[in-house]
Amino acid sequence: MTIHPKQGIIRTPDDRFLNLAGYPFVPRYADLEGLRMHYAEQGRGQVVLCLHGEGTWSYLYRRIIAELSWKYRVIAPDLIGFGRSDKYADSQGHTLLRHVQQLKSFIDQLDLGEVTLVCHDLGTIIGAGLLAATSQRFFRLVLLNPRLSVEPSGSVFAGPDPPVGDLVAAACGTIEPEVRAGYDAPFPDARFKCALRGFADAARPDSADLQPAREALTTWFKPALVIFSDGDVSAREQGNMFRSLLPSYGEPVVIAGAGRFMAEQKGEEVADRIHSFILHNAPARQTKTFQPVPFW
Repeated sequence: MTIHPKQGIIRTPDDRFLNLAGYPFVPRYADLEGLRMHYAEQGRGQVVLCLHGEGTWSYLYRRIIAELSWKYRVIAPDLIGFGRSDKYADSQGHTLLRHVQQLKSFIDQLDLGEVTLVCHDLGTIIGAGLLAATSQRFFRLVLLNPRLSVEPSGSVFAGPDPPVGDLVAAACGTIEPEVRAGYDAPFPDARFKCALRGFADAARPDSADLQPAREALTTWFKPALVIFSDGDVSAREQGNMFRSLLPSYGEPVVIAGAGRFMAEQKGEEVADRIHSFILHNAPARQTKTFQPVPFW
């Protein structure tokens, strides 16, 4: 474990990420004022930016990256505190506002534009904050089992040392041991799990930080796609809220045979839905990242 003595920043050892099942991506890093943010990137063309929610990291999107990168430039960052990114040693360092500010700096650094933003679960809160902070960089919005708060009973990731791999496996019904190890990789012990507790605290239903996210969604008139899985009842219960918030909310897509982590269970099908959505919501003319291809 590496510790930054002045800022209380810790870093998961690199050997925790060796030979991860189904995750062949070369690690890339952005420097955010002394913090190292990791991201996976593959492909070229229009940008698809994938944000994970609580408890997971870019590993969740490995199948979606593989499926979409033949056509698009797919980027999946790890929020600070998750994955291969640096982590604060205090849960109070991981606030929703700070996550938004860090991702905005990341997007500015990579100079991303005309982005299709994909948000999973509570990553929707961070995504909505980005729309409020820099909406001109985004063209489409995809929400996967979106939530704007944790369940009233609290987050399963909120304990002092939540067993991340076990919790993801339980939500999926079953996953291979090597995949479970992939979700556990960033969190060798409780010291590395402060972001999980911070995320859960910040996303309480009574949190004042959630109101800006709701307001940002009410101003999104560009294309939007909402995808629920049939096994995630709590997310679908929030569906009516998103219907009332999003002006461009259409008929949601329901993925059968999946739970909360649909990208883990049905990644290929989710990728197909995203691809179809992009094709049906193309810019009216050629842009920096979009060049129409004639059909013969």
